[in-house]
Amino acid sequence: MFELLYAGGILIIPLLVLSVLMVGIIGERIIRLRTAKVLPAGLTVKTILHMQGNTLTSKYVAAIASESPLGAVLAAALLHAKGGLNYMTMQVEQVAAAQLQQMERHLSLLGTIAYIAPLLGLLGTVLGIIKSFMAVSAGAAADPGLLAQGISEALITTAAGMFVAIPATIGVRALNRHIANLTAALEAECSKVVQAMFGSGEDKLPKINQSANSAPL
Repeated sequence: MFELLYAGGILIIPLLVLSVLMVGIIGERIIRLRTAKVLPAGLTVKTILHMQGNTLTSKYVAAIASESPLGAVLAAALLHAKGGLNYMTMQVEQVAAAQLQQMERHLSLLGTIAYIAPLLGLLGTVLGIIKSFMAVSAGAAADPGLLAQGISEALITTAAGMFVAIPATIGVRALNRHIANLTAALEAECSKVVQAMFGSGEDKLPKINQSANSAPL
């Protein structure tokens, strides 16, 4: 294995760095974007029950706002409901946009890796072919090993570039799709709270108590 990497030439080093970054980004995003972490089960129902029972507290709202993207969006709705539906919607959209930006963190870098890895492989291919032609012009016909060295460098760097680019491309597309699904689910959960506030024809605005003991977390 190390012999193959050594035969790939100097461009193997940046390709190895890109592969480490790719694995790190994909792994970190998979952990951060687990559905249970972004959309905690039962949080919306619990929040609506607290709201309907007039047992919301500032401690509860602050806790859910810091624990998950869904909690942050629901907290924004609760805190700004008194401003009316339009004002609350504007505030919720701002919070949701910030949460979406956090969920898409590092994906642009992963996309860049998917784009430049095959270019580095292609550059290695060109350099390897140039080395082969230079060996031929220097009399490598008498020593096939010199010619083979340039050809092997060309092939190895091309393969390395594809080895990095393919999983990076799959990772970007899969993560973007997962984020789109999470965003749709986030909107649906938030709509349930808005419906509980404004959907019955009579506004049932939440009252947030300052007492820390009014509602359990």
